[in-house]
Amino acid sequence: MLAAAYAQHPELDLPAILPDVLEDDPAYIATSENYFNSTIAILECHMFLPSEENFMFLEHDAVGVERVITSTANLAQALDQINRFYWQASADQIVEWLRRGPAGADTVIEIETGKLMPNEKVLPSGKSFQQSAQFGFSIYNEALSFSRTHNVPIMTDE
Repeated sequence: MLAAAYAQHPELDLPAILPDVLEDDPAYIATSENYFNSTIAILECHMFLPSEENFMFLEHDAVGVERVITSTANLAQALDQINRFYWQASADQIVEWLRRGPAGADTVIEIETGKLMPNEKVLPSGKSFQQSAQFGFSIYNEALSFSRTHNVPIMTDE
């Protein structure tokens, strides 16, 4: 989320480490002023429906909870903007971020087997913002790829 916020506010300095409270970060606050026109609004959606159309709407789920829903096209566009702004990473590099795991993780899940393995690629804590942003990006990218391959929606946890 913060990577998206800072991409929309390049005048702000990137933090080296993640803040304790996302909502207190200056870029998140600045982006929230025009929230529904932000990349954060897309990334914070509860459901992504397989579609090449761009839409976003609010709807109640089966138990009456309000959910914000958008398309996989919107998610793809948001991810592309973030990648172009920060890394211009190849598909292979993004998979490597997924394998490497989040900042500070002692273990990671091996993608091919689903087993927990020692994480030998943890970057120093001073890089935790970048490593966390790259890992989060890779998770979204993997979900988008799966959704497009199997034509299924993406649901997020709250």
